[in-house]
Amino acid sequence: MAVVKEEIAEFAVTKDDVLRLSQYHHTSCITIYIPTHRVGAATLKGEDALALKNQLKEIRNKLYEQGLNARQIEKLVNPVLSLVDDSDFWRHQAEGLAVFVSDDVFEKYTVPVSFEPFNYLSSEFYILPLLPL
Repeated sequence: MAVVKEEIAEFAVTKDDVLRLSQYHHTSCITIYIPTHRVGAATLKGEDALALKNQLKEIRNKLYEQGLNARQIEKLVNPVLSLVDDSDFWRHQAEGLAVFVSDDVFEKYTVPVSFEPFNYLSSEFYILPLLPL
């Protein structure tokens, strides 16, 4: 009888992570939350990657309205954009994904909480949805 090892996404967000993110301030802090799927048709069809891509499009528009030029915007969103095409990344999800990006920050957390698709651009990260964790 063969034993099948099921890969389970790690829930890596810690209290220290949340505290550190809450204390970070910069001109452009991007926060993105999306619901994700562990397995199934949504995963195979790339629906989670598309949800992230849609949030990224909204963030690009907000950054443009904030006065950033195309090069500055691409530099900020490039780490997130690299996730969109990373099929291995999407195979290791849980119920939600939280992404935090700024000039010198790029952090992503797979979490056991489903979020409504949401993005936030401010001088600080929006961490309230992570507090229950």
